[in-house]
Amino acid sequence: MKNSLIREAIRISRRALPTHPWFRHRKCHFSFVVQNNKIIEWGMNRQGNPPASYPDFAAIHSEIDAYSKARGIMNHGQGFEIINIRLNRQGLLKLSAPCERCGPFIQAIGCSHVYFSTNMGSFAKQKV
Repeated sequence: MKNSLIREAIRISRRALPTHPWFRHRKCHFSFVVQNNKIIEWGMNRQGNPPASYPDFAAIHSEIDAYSKARGIMNHGQGFEIINIRLNRQGLLKLSAPCERCGPFIQAIGCSHVYFSTNMGSFAKQKV
């Protein structure tokens, strides 16, 4: 993963932060699907009906939102990665590791790695 892609994902997230539906109340997560060293689509956590595998959640997680937008345009014969970003209201990076439900989801859809923001303002890499 090129650092320039992570910087681009942060820039997009910060630009979209004020319009995030949960900007004033909850955690603002953004996910980016990366294939062939390009961001092909992105999504954010929001209200909605999650998949049946998320029965006690009343929201769509950013990983699901991004993948549902990307699946029609990505090359399914090639690998892909996901960048997860969480921002607080001031635009600072916070921990955005996949939750206990998104981890298996990401693995099932064939993602090879997840890069996620940390509370230290850096990124961690997780093999899926």
